[in-house]
Amino acid sequence: MKPPRSRSLLIGLIALSIIGSITITVIFRQQIRSWLVTPVSYVIWYINLILETVPQPIFWVILVLGGFFLSIRTILKNLPQPEFPPEPTYSGLSASRYQYWLWYISTYQISPFSSENLARNLSRLVMDVLAYQEHLTISELEEMIRTGKLNLPEDIREFLITRRLAPAQPAPPLMLRWFDRLFSRRTRQRRSPSPESLKAQQKLERVIQFIEERLELQHGINL
Repeated sequence: MKPPRSRSLLIGLIALSIIGSITITVIFRQQIRSWLVTPVSYVIWYINLILETVPQPIFWVILVLGGFFLSIRTILKNLPQPEFPPEPTYSGLSASRYQYWLWYISTYQISPFSSENLARNLSRLVMDVLAYQEHLTISELEEMIRTGKLNLPEDIREFLITRRLAPAQPAPPLMLRWFDRLFSRRTRQRRSPSPESLKAQQKLERVIQFIEERLELQHGINL
């Protein structure tokens, strides 16, 4: 029984490829040796030299740690993300002010960067309100706050100067942060808030209360 035509064609193409490869190798063997064989041989020799020089325990520790980090990273990517409001986008229609502040306040405890970002935007809002009510420029207002000439509660004055909801804390070790993310995603809940988080929450509530008081005061004056 004769093989099908397609099978004969495939065998012919493979045979031609092998013959062509052998022919090219014979004709350009010097170029192939200088461009491919020699560099690859040096790379293999150098890798082998490193493997023979480095003590085997260190080599295995590096391999195990590398595999562990890759495994943790893969697990974190595959775990369900915590549910937060989507970040407001500015393509097309502008995001509403409500969406803007909802996203900042809902996500400010994710990382120190998120907390600092909220603090900066919140302090800018307070400065805008005070500058409008006091008929001052931002530069004049900042100078009066630094020198204490503007009548403000001490905690609000400190917030406007430092622009932080909580004192700066050193970042936890990378391993601890990974396990924290792993735990929070696996259980779909956050760890118990730390004392620093509680202080930041209290400062946030205090700043919002101050803004409400200033806006109510302005509304009463306008009435």
